[in-house]
Amino acid sequence: MNLRKDMMSRSEKKMGSFIVENRRFREFFGVGPDVALLAWNMMCSAGSLPEGGILQHWLWTLCFLKVSAKQGPLCALCGGAGPKTVHKWVWLFIDAFIWLFKDAFIALESEVVSHQSNGCSCHFTIFSNIFLF
Repeated sequence: MNLRKDMMSRSEKKMGSFIVENRRFREFFGVGPDVALLAWNMMCSAGSLPEGGILQHWLWTLCFLKVSAKQGPLCALCGGAGPKTVHKWVWLFIDAFIWLFKDAFIALESEVVSHQSNGCSCHFTIFSNIFLF
């Protein structure tokens, strides 16, 4: 994945072991490469991939979700892409990913509403049940 190496400023460096590179990927993008690729494939299969979207834009989105950087640093992490470009693709991919789980989010919304009187522990339980694959 040359995109990954470029975003992580590792394109000129020797690859480490699988374990080390996997850890570096997780530190930068918040998930392992297998999960990132699984989500990409799910979006492709479901037809929710934004028109014109490429894997690089998905990695920008994962980086945004992990780092939550301000506009300038995020654009630098995204290879110097313009802020409008980064903003456009990040939010299109967030919407595309959420679309995959729209039924789960609808269920979550109804569960939260019906169990609001039970407090925060109920919300945590709901989240942990929905997002475990």
